[in-house]
Amino acid sequence: MAEPLEFREKNSRREEILEVALRLFRQRGYSDTPTRMIAEEIGTSKANVYHHFRAKDDILRAMAEPLFGRVEEFLERHEAAGSADRQALLEEYFDLILEDRELVALLGGDPTVLGRPGIGERAVELNDRLMRLLAGEESDCEGRVRAGCALAALQAAVIRFPEEDPEAVRRAGLGAAHGALTG
Repeated sequence: MAEPLEFREKNSRREEILEVALRLFRQRGYSDTPTRMIAEEIGTSKANVYHHFRAKDDILRAMAEPLFGRVEEFLERHEAAGSADRQALLEEYFDLILEDRELVALLGGDPTVLGRPGIGERAVELNDRLMRLLAGEESDCEGRVRAGCALAALQAAVIRFPEEDPEAVRRAGLGAAHGALTG
């Protein structure tokens, strides 16, 4: 039996808000999910949600920030190392986004999300860095296009198929990305 809400750890309400909000944002869309609905789903008041998050955009940023932080760390590590193994880079990045596939599906599948403050700009900046890293020394047009297509293949696999078997998505996504990268 689930532990009564009043006995949960202090931060568990915050985590519960984030989990429920992600599910509702994915089901209904970000713009069609009012904060009131998140509160009702949890069985609390809207004021309690606002106690943890000042606005709905803060909920979205709190969801996205850990993923953005992991991508940032991944990029810094590979930029510092001057990673040359592009296939290994693709695989590691894909595994990273596959771990948070519901969130990645929200970020890439709901057009209103990328327009929210602190989300779209950060996603584009990280994606551009990743594309430059993946293109490597190939800074010509063909190399950049191939790197962009490889990333698009990985991201599309996660965004379009979040409920599919992760191993099947991984195989197909990496196969498509590798094909785009190597031609």
